[in-house]
Amino acid sequence: MNYGIVGVGKVGKTVAIKLHSLGLLGWAVDRSGRLGGSAIPTYKSISEIKAPADCVIIATPDGVIGDVAAELSRITALPKYACHLSGATTVEVLSPLSLANVKTFAIHPMQTFGIERDDIFDNIFWGVESSEDGYEIACELIAHLGGNPFKLSREVLANKAAYHLIGVAAANFMQGIIEFSRQLANFSGLEPSKLLPAILKTAFDNSLRSIYANTEVPITGPVARADIATIAKHIDSLKSEKDLQDLYLLETNFLANVLLRSNAISVAQYEAIVKVIADSEAL
Repeated sequence: MNYGIVGVGKVGKTVAIKLHSLGLLGWAVDRSGRLGGSAIPTYKSISEIKAPADCVIIATPDGVIGDVAAELSRITALPKYACHLSGATTVEVLSPLSLANVKTFAIHPMQTFGIERDDIFDNIFWGVESSEDGYEIACELIAHLGGNPFKLSREVLANKAAYHLIGVAAANFMQGIIEFSRQLANFSGLEPSKLLPAILKTAFDNSLRSIYANTEVPITGPVARADIATIAKHIDSLKSEKDLQDLYLLETNFLANVLLRSNAISVAQYEAIVKVIADSEAL
């Protein structure tokens, strides 16, 4: 298979470099010049494409995938296959290409791309949305990238955005909590690099063990103990830094909800936590 790619943001650029290293990338549409200096052949626009590709990969933001598919459907060098990499958007967005007799599928890497690294695709989960004849082609592409394909069921595809949210929670939300911890360390006048790595590693390792064991992730601390006095002290300690205090209130409320839903705290304990939050917000 010979590939072309449209869009070279963080994900698209990583895919392009990997496929190029394998001698499988014919070209990339790079409007912004992100591939400048590389040996990858590039076009500035879809209308310039002259070289045919067996499969075109669309790696643009979700909101323009349909427009890109429509543009691709009008070029002379139509591909045999086309796919997009969105986790929240279904394959129907590629209908202009389907109407042009291009076979379409969607693949999504369950990975975070905050920092470039050579092994970012190794052995990761790729969600696949495809017909039976497209699945083989999807698996071939994912194999080139070093990942593991998993065909998404009809039930998952019925609410594909919820599937995508799994990755958002695992990567983006987690990073937000870690950044909150870093800001708290700075607020206290402590060096985050000396304070945080050990506790973050232990917390992550404990959570990972629970996921492999299919048990609830262990949650400790004052919210898990419904220790209202300590929660109140935390709130008061941040009175001079309203933004951090607001984040603490939101995250404490969220954590209390998680613990209540898993029956780790009682309704009475949950209500006491909510009350101390509400009382501080009323000040």
